[in-house]
Amino acid sequence: MAQDYVRATSGFDQVLLQQILAPDYQEISPVGEVDARDKVISFYPAAAKAKAPPVTPVLSELSNRVYGDQLVISTGKLTYSFAGTPHSRSMRVQFVSALQQNRWQLVSAQFTGIPAAKK
Repeated sequence: MAQDYVRATSGFDQVLLQQILAPDYQEISPVGEVDARDKVISFYPAAAKAKAPPVTPVLSELSNRVYGDQLVISTGKLTYSFAGTPHSRSMRVQFVSALQQNRWQLVSAQFTGIPAAKK
């Protein structure tokens, strides 16, 4: 589910987001805002993809904790590299997936920025 989320947001794929986000999904952004499912999906219209700077997301250091057959908590590091520059930005992420009506959906995510190393 975590990889699907990264693919959907970086590709501005609202259809995939609608499939993977639970109706009661909540997200805590890197700036501490709490966003409901509809707000998250509305942030990624296909038309915005052309205006967005080209970035490459990499989800690494992924660790899953499985609670029975109902809940998975995935924690990792999400790094965005910006095309044509040596710059990147990383966040710690936590995704919570739950089995709902016989299919896995994301019920929450939290993103916490990792301060850039000082030079």
